[in-house]
Amino acid sequence: MYERINNLIIKGDYEKAVDLINKLLIKNPDLHNKIYLLNAAIYSFLRVYKLDDAKIYADKLIELEKDTSDISEKASIHHMYGVMLFREQNMIESYSHLRKALNYARDAKNEKIEVKILDSMGRYYEDDGEIENAIYFYKMSERQKILLRDNLGLALTYGNLGRIYYQAGDMYKAKEYFQLDYSISKSLGDYYGQTIMLNFLGNVYRSLGLFIKSERLYGEAITIAERMNYELSKGFSLLGLGHVALDKGELKEAKELAENARKIFLKYKKYDGKIHALILLSEIAIGEKDMDKAEEYLDRANVISNKARVNFEISKSLFHSAKLYFKEGKIDSGLKEVEKYFQTMLKLSRNEITIYRNIIMLLREITDADDVLLLLKRDRALELIKINPGVRNFFKVTRKVISSWEELYERVRATGEYSISRDISNWLAESNIVTSKFSLAAKLTREGDTIGFIVANNEHSFKRDIEELINILNAFSDKISDVIWTIRSIELSKFDALTRLKNRESLLRDIKDEIYKAAVFNKIFALFMIDIDDFKEINDVYGHQLGDFVLVNISNILRREVREIDSIYRFGGDEFLIIISDVSKKNAINFIERFLNSLRKQNIVYKLSGLKITVSVGGYIFDGKKYKDNPDNIDPGVIIKKADKSLYQAKYAGKDRYKIYNEE
Repeated sequence: MYERINNLIIKGDYEKAVDLINKLLIKNPDLHNKIYLLNAAIYSFLRVYKLDDAKIYADKLIELEKDTSDISEKASIHHMYGVMLFREQNMIESYSHLRKALNYARDAKNEKIEVKILDSMGRYYEDDGEIENAIYFYKMSERQKILLRDNLGLALTYGNLGRIYYQAGDMYKAKEYFQLDYSISKSLGDYYGQTIMLNFLGNVYRSLGLFIKSERLYGEAITIAERMNYELSKGFSLLGLGHVALDKGELKEAKELAENARKIFLKYKKYDGKIHALILLSEIAIGEKDMDKAEEYLDRANVISNKARVNFEISKSLFHSAKLYFKEGKIDSGLKEVEKYFQTMLKLSRNEITIYRNIIMLLREITDADDVLLLLKRDRALELIKINPGVRNFFKVTRKVISSWEELYERVRATGEYSISRDISNWLAESNIVTSKFSLAAKLTREGDTIGFIVANNEHSFKRDIEELINILNAFSDKISDVIWTIRSIELSKFDALTRLKNRESLLRDIKDEIYKAAVFNKIFALFMIDIDDFKEINDVYGHQLGDFVLVNISNILRREVREIDSIYRFGGDEFLIIISDVSKKNAINFIERFLNSLRKQNIVYKLSGLKITVSVGGYIFDGKKYKDNPDNIDPGVIIKKADKSLYQAKYAGKDRYKIYNEE
């Protein structure tokens, strides 16, 4: 009976699985079986986003924690309860239960449960926008699964890593991890896993415009799905082929594929598949110039997603509704959908990259522009945000500080709407940032203050009347200014405005996380404190504008040197702090020597004179093997003080060097 439940869950038939679970629960099974059944029920409810039902069963499950003496069962209980809280966005409580689960799993030496918890912690950090930590836990899961020879679990971890990079728009890395997942699934004869990865790889190649390759991959997925009777997987393959046909302008074929996919999703009551099929059908209808039909499909997608109460699908249908209204010229209706869309997005994810990407994509839709930029005020700096047009990373958002805010603002603050576009266009060209022939711009304002500009650039004249487009851009900026302000406020709680490095507000929590990871997994991490030599003199002689440039320059060098799992902070005026995760002492020292050499090669030319910048560095190496007590009892402030003490030793020794704290 329990094997049947597992099979139903694997096939995605969660409704039947829950019916069977409820029948078995009525028979009042013993404690161990009851824990298994409740876990399976919660998992099934979460897969279809029935959070209220999941909460009811999770409350029953957590009550059983005190009745079992089996540490592995305690781990599984806290794990599932933590996952449920995570889906409810109760992040603090979720993290607490996931950590308890991990501690129990390690005490029980139950590595099979442990790796599942590591994946969940990775997903927790991923959704919280802490990508470095997400990658860390996925990588820890990967290492342990390699040691366990858990290839099936390893495939899952690679799929998670692929999804991170796919959503970030890094198609090259996404392809690499999806390919690893597929290769393992193929070697294991896991046909279900193969079809999923073939579909993901098809999506990657389709995103890159490689339609022949993507069609072949979707076709391979369908061949396996038909042989193994994986109807749902086949439905997503058909959707992928439908998108390819649409991109190629083959509307009749695209429509047939979309309808066939929808029939499968209707039969299995797969709500997300139904919504995606309706969105594809709406895009096909737009291609057929049947705007009424397109609107009808999107209305149905909205109804289904609202009924299922899933923010991701709601946001997706609202996004496409906004695009449709803009295509139809129904600007007011489109702007209303934009407002609802971003309200939903802020509930779903406050990941700034996702928000900025979607703002830019909608602006492109409104203006038919080749390129759209966001120019945002960051303290005294001006940050440029755009979608990278490179082949490998077509949807990747790039961000960089390009000048001081005053440098641009002085040019446009006293000008009218048309002059703003002209002056910004001239400034972008003079600064060698953008050289488009046609540019339109609008201010982003909040409570009377200018917080940035949105800019649309084209090599050819815009299709719409210029006056109409400027009015639309101004209306759009009114809708998104509060969204950008909200995201900026969230970022400022985590990042320094000038350098976009993490700030000291998030530092203590992050060090606690590193202490926990090092102590639990017997790892080493290094903490380095960096201070710019004679920075006050640089500011006094050359002014704060050069001082800001030096800070940004050093932060960019640090970014180039660190790995994805490492963290960099602006600790104070001219101080930086770096956490190098999961590293040997030798490699930590190699890193800091490499950084110092890179900085020594920099020669900043200012007012026709060369300016050499040097720094002093103090380091502390934390060895988790030496800490057997509760890692939560270790004070992060003590570790910072030890690095700080080493920094002053480097200063007294003559600057432009590093010192490592010696415990003895």
